[in-house]
Amino acid sequence: MKARKIEDLLAQRHQRFTPLQRLIRHSAHQSWQTTTVRALLAPDLASAVDVVNYREGKLTLSVVNASLATRLRYLLPELTASLATLADFGDLETIRLVVRHSPPQQSPELESRELSPAAAERLAELAATLRSPEYASLQQAVLRLREHSPSEAHDGHTDPPPNDA
Repeated sequence: MKARKIEDLLAQRHQRFTPLQRLIRHSAHQSWQTTTVRALLAPDLASAVDVVNYREGKLTLSVVNASLATRLRYLLPELTASLATLADFGDLETIRLVVRHSPPQQSPELESRELSPAAAERLAELAATLRSPEYASLQQAVLRLREHSPSEAHDGHTDPPPNDA
């Protein structure tokens, strides 16, 4: 659908209804259809379903996730029969399900924390005790952890001597 200015949508009075009025009417009708479909479903399914389109006997429902869509798929014959008895869905032949694709959720930013000078000192002492070659990777990990302390915590401290190999 081509984008139009709101003034153009409101000004088209030569037709019975302006495009904006038709859009509002269509939206209200679609909302009513969604309410009707939801009334026939269990509460946990009802809140997860919306009518997307209904045209030429084909009803398209949007479902929040694949798991609920699978559950609903098993109920389609019964739902189709129930809806077909209603005036709004008198010519209903098939129901199509689509799963909504929600945007990926952003993970919360991790809070940056600094170690106290005392904790940095303890980590340096621990790293100094890990001189055996079998603890080399652990020693490096402790030293990396120590780097999270404020820079003044490193003053006057030297890294432990390298592993004796």
